[in-house]
Amino acid sequence: MAYIDHPLIKPNSIESRVYQEKILATAISRNTLVVLPTGLGKTALSAMVVAHTLQKQPDKRILFLAPTRPLVMQHKKSFEKFFNVPENEIESITGFVDPINREFLYRKKIIFATPQVVKNDIANEYIDLDKFSLLVLDEVHRARGAYAYSEIAQEFLKISKNGRILALTASPGSSREKINRMCAELGIEAVEIRLETDADVAPYVKEKDVEWVFVELPRDFEEVRDILKNYIEKRGKKIDTLSVNMGKGRLIELQRQMQERIRRGDKSAFFAVSMIAELLKVEHALEMIESQGLGALFSYLKKMAADAEEGKTRAVKRIMSDEEIKLCMKKAEELLKKGAEHPKMDELAKIVKKVFAENKEAKLIIFSNYRNTVNRIAQLLKNVSGARPVSFIGQATKSDYDEGLTQTEQIKRLQLFRDGYYNCLIGTSISEEGLDIPAVDVAIFYEPIASEIRSIQRRGRVGRSVKGKIFVLIAKNTRDEAYYWSSHHKERRMKSILTGMQGKELNFGKGLDRWAR
Repeated sequence: MAYIDHPLIKPNSIESRVYQEKILATAISRNTLVVLPTGLGKTALSAMVVAHTLQKQPDKRILFLAPTRPLVMQHKKSFEKFFNVPENEIESITGFVDPINREFLYRKKIIFATPQVVKNDIANEYIDLDKFSLLVLDEVHRARGAYAYSEIAQEFLKISKNGRILALTASPGSSREKINRMCAELGIEAVEIRLETDADVAPYVKEKDVEWVFVELPRDFEEVRDILKNYIEKRGKKIDTLSVNMGKGRLIELQRQMQERIRRGDKSAFFAVSMIAELLKVEHALEMIESQGLGALFSYLKKMAADAEEGKTRAVKRIMSDEEIKLCMKKAEELLKKGAEHPKMDELAKIVKKVFAENKEAKLIIFSNYRNTVNRIAQLLKNVSGARPVSFIGQATKSDYDEGLTQTEQIKRLQLFRDGYYNCLIGTSISEEGLDIPAVDVAIFYEPIASEIRSIQRRGRVGRSVKGKIFVLIAKNTRDEAYYWSSHHKERRMKSILTGMQGKELNFGKGLDRWAR
């Protein structure tokens, strides 16, 4: 095995890979968006770009941004392993660091930080971007809307003389419009994308065996689902004049259109906005019963009932005062008391039991969209022989039903999983992105997801060093099937768009007025 030979990189610390060196040649000369599947060395590539930049401009510094504190600390730890620079020249800055001290810490050679902190420090003049020659943006698909990445990049391009931007992600999205806008806002001049099937990448990718496991909804579940569907159909008729087609995506788009009409002074759109908010909440309840289970549905309805009592919104009050919804909640509670489970739970337990029967040393990762489901799976697997499960969820927010995990507890649980104390990591989207979760033998998707970004990230957790197995649980004739095909088509579209952009000199202009070209 050959390794990178560079005076700033420790010997035998970064494997030499042809595709990374090809990308490096682009990234050192132009602001570059790099799209690499999870597990193919985005961190190692960024270290190579940093080493080259520091060697060429030794009087300048490096600013490396990552979305969360655990990810910031992870990158810092990796760079300490890679670099031949004093460890006190590699610093991390998050919201936990006192603002008075941050101004001094920005004088270090390589700084890892969270974007919101840097955005605030730019505004307060704690950081001089002209002192930096390279801005690295990790998980850059987050650079949308009001997220701090875009604003920081624009400021960096304006202030830093001859500064470079390196943007990293497993997928920037499937919309040409969104990709172009992101490239414009970040000043991207070149795109480098690699697929697992590319000739220079394939030697580093292990085979992934994907198996789709289909289940039928029980009749009791269908009865609850029918109540919710009838409610949506009944209430949806009140806005038929607006050509509503049922479905979460279409409702969200229609909601956006109505809000735009309100901003233009059209007061008649207020009724539609309120009704759409109501329909979206019931659509979410429908997703719970179809894709997640009774526990998730009942918790959601119970939370809405509490909100209705507090008089939080008219939409919630209308929903929870409806006799059909009351019946739905009653049926869900009765079925829960009888111990009814979504059939996915039984299939999941069977899969896990079989995995450990065949390999006692196996490590699994299980993904679910919702915390309630994650916690239920963790409880379920405690009864499966050989399984040592642990839940892995994000921090609490105002809308959460539970307390969540602190970032310190997240780091602790990851380490215990890495050390083998736990062998089943059950997580929400936080376990999909960025964090250094060790390679696993098996991944189970409790549900398909419509997002191609998250689907790519999930798959990237398997097959890094040995052949991996992926199970996808799908409830027949539900949105599970629609979500699977949605992410599949989006991923194909994303790859086609980015492959078409690769090798071309991108020129969106310094401003954003020409972004859509």
